Amino acid sequence: MYINKYLIDSIGYVIVKSRYAKNKYTTEYNAFSDPFEILWVSPDDIEYYTSPDDNNRHVRSPEDDKHFYGLPEDDPYHGSVVRGGFRNTLAGTVQHGSWDDKTQRFTDTPTYRGLKQYFIDGVEWDQTEYFQLMSKWIKNGHVDNVSSIEELSSSHISRLEDLYNDIKENGYKTNNQFNPLFYEIDVNFGRNGELLFNNDGHHRLSISKILDVDKVAVVVIARHEKWQQKREYVYKSYLNGSLHNIEEPILEHPDIKNMLSSV
Repeated sequence: MYINKYLIDSIGYVIVKSRYAKNKYTTEYNAFSDPFEILWVSPDDIEYYTSPDDNNRHVRSPEDDKHFYGLPEDDPYHGSVVRGGFRNTLAGTVQHGSWDDKTQRFTDTPTYRGLKQYFIDGVEWDQTEYFQLMSKWIKNGHVDNVSSIEELSSSHISRLEDLYNDIKENGYKTNNQFNPLFYEIDVNFGRNGELLFNNDGHHRLSISKILDVDKVAVVVIARHEKWQQKREYVYKSYLNGSLHNIEEPILEHPDIKNMLSSV
């Protein structure tokens, strides 16, 4: 399993790296940022999930969604409908659509609520909302990173406890500096520059929120085309020496600050 994951991640790395090198010379945009670059942001600023968008084929494939349409809200699989996410091989791309309409808060999800129940509220692990949901998913063959209820009850919770204690005692650290794209919390930027959780790093972000961590490391998968247009405007203003005409809140945005620091 780990060999397969390593191979898949390596292929994904090559795909993203190649696209980035090509796009720097062939697209309409000039304000590029390295898709493998890490940004440090407040976990509190990641309030919402990326939303599913039926008009954008990149968000969810029909194969993923066909099992979930029409499910009632109390069904354990319903969460797969109300949130979307871009494939990490699309890192560094500019996307259109309504995937940034902010329909689901991160703290309203079973992962966050269940981990908070366990680590803060003292609820027994097998009574948490997270455990109950994962158990149903495992029984239906939906979870591929936890193979059994026994693993969920033993090694999986042990890994989460280790992660919780490490962050609590040592602060938040990057997960993999060589290839952060597949190992860090990933986010997208909506049309107004708002941070939206993408798909990877549920546990790390949940625990960081629970522990009130100041900053976490993230990688950017997609930027909304309207946000990219604002980045382009700032970039051109920088080249023209007219940054003084731009409002300070925009210049303090982490995505803008990072872009300007690299030109």
